[in-house]
Amino acid sequence: MRFLKDWFNRSKHRQPRRSQCGRTKLAMETLEARDLMSASPMPVLMVIADHHDFYYKEYADTRQSLEEAGLDVVAAATTTRPSIPHPNSGQTPGTPGEVVPDLALADVNADDYSAIVFVGGWGSSMYQYAYNDPNLDGVTDNFYVNSHYNGDDDLDDGMIARTKEIVNGLINDFLADDKPVAAVCHGVTVLAWARVDGVSPLAGRQVSVPLTVGSPAQFYNGNWHPDMNLSGQYDQVVANGGLANTVSGQYGDRTTVADDVVVDGRIITPRTSTRRPTSAPSSPQRSSRTSHPRTDPPCRCPAATCS
Repeated sequence: MRFLKDWFNRSKHRQPRRSQCGRTKLAMETLEARDLMSASPMPVLMVIADHHDFYYKEYADTRQSLEEAGLDVVAAATTTRPSIPHPNSGQTPGTPGEVVPDLALADVNADDYSAIVFVGGWGSSMYQYAYNDPNLDGVTDNFYVNSHYNGDDDLDDGMIARTKEIVNGLINDFLADDKPVAAVCHGVTVLAWARVDGVSPLAGRQVSVPLTVGSPAQFYNGNWHPDMNLSGQYDQVVANGGLANTVSGQYGDRTTVADDVVVDGRIITPRTSTRRPTSAPSSPQRSSRTSHPRTDPPCRCPAATCS
């Protein structure tokens, strides 16, 4: 997870070149010198899921490597209450691995940071700006079975949750200031569902997304999908115009960190992973219905109360 540090210091994949036959192919290029590693670089902002279900290793390894590169790191979430990672996601065995965010997202000013990183884990779904209402018409079309992942206390009010508005604003601010915007694993879907001038910042961008990790149970695009839907993240990225990888780990040597990331403009995504998160025991609300497609209008009430 040394992807952002490597981006500052190494040669990386850049956006695709168009060959003479018209096919797109990735090219290895050396990034030009960056100002971000100046004598006094601003901190990097790392965004984790509020309260629970971020992926610990993606947070800890990335933070460690950034700090080793001389960068300060600030963690943020919706609130500053402790956040618990997915079980068995890299924390020391026998410990909860909780992280206390340094500040709430509402208090973040993009001017104070050199880059922003969205840490993966299913909880990062709560920051997906246009996921529930992709047409931005006040109608909920998609939702997660685990209400925590929706990041919205009232999906029927026709409004986008305030935290999602804040996160979307930050993505816009960082990109407008020509600062790196990075995401790890499931966190890439946060960028997919963001909107910059009405479109996803991943539209037309080459990105790396997980292909074997699986997404949480959800009603998406008119159908129910169970936990561990292996193409979940890929489908969401492609639906928003991203040029996603089609083979896990296709961008480089999995035994090295020399080519761990894909860089397209200011969008940074790491090579894919084969890890799968485990939901916190208290978080999911599952029903056998979630494993079967349904075409009738969706019901968001707990399965036990549905008739």
